[in-house]
Amino acid sequence: MTPTVLAISAAYVVIGVLLLTAALGSRLAWWVKAAAIVVTSLFFIEATGDNVWLTIGRIRSPSGRIIQRRYKGLRYEQYRGLEGKGGQASDTLEIFHTRNGREVRGGGGIAPDVALPAAVALPVWFTLASDSGFDDAVSDSVAPLLAADAASQLRWANSPAEWHTRLLEPFLARVHDHLHTATAPDSALAARLSRILALRAAEFRWGVDAGSEFALRTDPDVRAAMGYWPRIQDLLASRKQ
Repeated sequence: MTPTVLAISAAYVVIGVLLLTAALGSRLAWWVKAAAIVVTSLFFIEATGDNVWLTIGRIRSPSGRIIQRRYKGLRYEQYRGLEGKGGQASDTLEIFHTRNGREVRGGGGIAPDVALPAAVALPVWFTLASDSGFDDAVSDSVAPLLAADAASQLRWANSPAEWHTRLLEPFLARVHDHLHTATAPDSALAARLSRILALRAAEFRWGVDAGSEFALRTDPDVRAAMGYWPRIQDLLASRKQ
């Protein structure tokens, strides 16, 4: 596990502890209890800036429901046959109830209260460019030009237009010149590519911890989740958890 992975893992642990402390005595205590027993391992994909959470333990909600599809009694071929399918088909006959009385069954997973859109897919040419070191070359050339003080570090995390001009444009030009590939990313892809390059620059200029902080500050899913946080009571009420 690299220092970057450890740093980001620690950041998520700190966030989890803070949420746990704030919510254990509130109406959200049941939700925190369910979330706290989720056993996961975090993998950070440095080339894309993605965080991949892999569940490595069985999850039992406070009502006693196990959310994974059943494994016992299945032959290997049967288990592999469920690959890529939802868990609804393996729901148990036993009925559980949430705190507010909603019926749930085991094995069907947990539906999110708010479904966030999936990140835009990276094109094939980005993998070739990254393997060739074009992304690191551009980011590492810009990073030393950034001021070393904390204010500049914070400003960098909030300057997507600057990422585009100083990083993305020369990166795309290098891809075009060396790979002879036409690159015309739409706004969503351009934003993702710019963030990947800016994350590398932040880590190069201010260190691994700064890179981890940048990843958290600029993560679109984290920002979306924080935007929903003030409305969490309304969301829970509407879902009748």
